[in-house]
Amino acid sequence: MFVLDGEKNLGVVLSSLKVPYHEITVPAERDLNVVAQEYAKDDIEAPKPHGSSFAAFTLLTSPVSNASTLVFRISHAQYDEMCLPTLFTQLSVLYGGNTVPETEPYTKHVNHVVLNNIPQSIPYWQNLLSSSQMSVLKPDIPLTHRKAADIYLEFDISSRPSNFTIGSLPTAAWALVLSRRLATRDVVFGEVVSGRNVGVPNADRIFGPTWQYIPFRVPFKNSWTYLDLLNFVQQQHIESAAYEGMGFAEIVESCTNWDIKQTPWFDTVVHQAPAWVEEMPFGDDADGNKVEAKFETMYPHAEPLREWKCQAFVKEGGKKLGIEIVTFEEWIGVAEEVLKEVGEALGTLMSGKAGERIFGGEVEDVPETRLEDFEGVM
Repeated sequence: MFVLDGEKNLGVVLSSLKVPYHEITVPAERDLNVVAQEYAKDDIEAPKPHGSSFAAFTLLTSPVSNASTLVFRISHAQYDEMCLPTLFTQLSVLYGGNTVPETEPYTKHVNHVVLNNIPQSIPYWQNLLSSSQMSVLKPDIPLTHRKAADIYLEFDISSRPSNFTIGSLPTAAWALVLSRRLATRDVVFGEVVSGRNVGVPNADRIFGPTWQYIPFRVPFKNSWTYLDLLNFVQQQHIESAAYEGMGFAEIVESCTNWDIKQTPWFDTVVHQAPAWVEEMPFGDDADGNKVEAKFETMYPHAEPLREWKCQAFVKEGGKKLGIEIVTFEEWIGVAEEVLKEVGEALGTLMSGKAGERIFGGEVEDVPETRLEDFEGVM
C-alpha cells in the first residue's frame, strides 16, 4: 500500500493484506465488455486513500452468456512488465487448483540495491561516463502542446550475425543514427533494463518494479567495422548488467560532472519490449471444456513524454524486428526520417555488410574489438 510520510509518498510492503474483491452481475440487456470498460473508468476516478489497498479485484458476470471479466486494478509503482506475467500465471493455477508459484518480496530487491549495488556501481558509471555528455536530438521545430505520437515499421533481421544477441541490434542502430545525425563520434543515450541482474537471489521471482533506465555510451573509433560496434554494444550490455540498480539522478550526481538541471533526464531511450501475455489457459470448466482467458490492459493516465523512444519488438521468432519511434506530434515528420535511418542502420549490421568499416575505407585484418580497448570505458 501507499502511505504519506511528511511530503514523501512511500510504498510499503506488508506481510499480509486483505485485497478488496467484489462481484457484479451485468444487466441482461448490457454488453459485458462495455460494462467492464465503464466500471474500470469509473473506478479510476474513485478516491484511493493513503493506507488502503491500491490493488483490487472485481468480477463482472453476464447472466445471458455466463461469460465473465475479471477487472484487476494495480499501480505501475507495484509491478513492471517482467513480473506481471507471473501474476497472471498465479491466477491461472489458482483457478485450476494447482500449486501457486512463489514470488519474492520487493523489499528483497530494494535492500540489496541500497546497501550493496549502488556503492558497487559508482566506480563503473564514473569510468563509463568520464568526459561525456548527453546526446541531444532536438529538431528546429517549436513544441506547442507536447502531445505524443508514434510511427512503426518492421525490418528483416534474419541475416544478422549469429554470435550477437538481438538486443544488441536496436542499441547499435540507434548509436549509428545519433552519431550521423549529430555529427559526433561519441554518443550517450538511455536504455531500459530489467534491473534483475544485480545479484539478488531468485531475482526472476521478485514481484515489483525493478526496471531501470541506465546510460549507454558509444565512443566510436575510426577503425571500427559494424562488427566491432556490435561487439562493443554486446560487451557493454554484459558489463553494465551488474550495475543496473542506480537511478539516473543518482548517477548524474555521483558519477558525472553534468548539471542535473540542464540534464534532468535522457534525451533518447532505447527499449526492447518483452513478450506480452495476450491469452492463457485457465483449466477446465464444470463440463470439462477448456477455459481460455484473454487479456486487455488499460492505461488510464498516459505517461508524460520526456524523451525520444526507440522501442524494439522481436517478431516471427527473431526473423523480424519491429521498431517504433515515439516523439512529440510536431516532430513526427522527423521521426519518419529517423525510423528510415534506423532501418538502414540495421541493414548495415547484417552479415553481408557487418565486416565493412563504419567510416569508410577497406578493412584488412581488423582485430576483435574489446570493451577494455576504450579509454574511460571499463
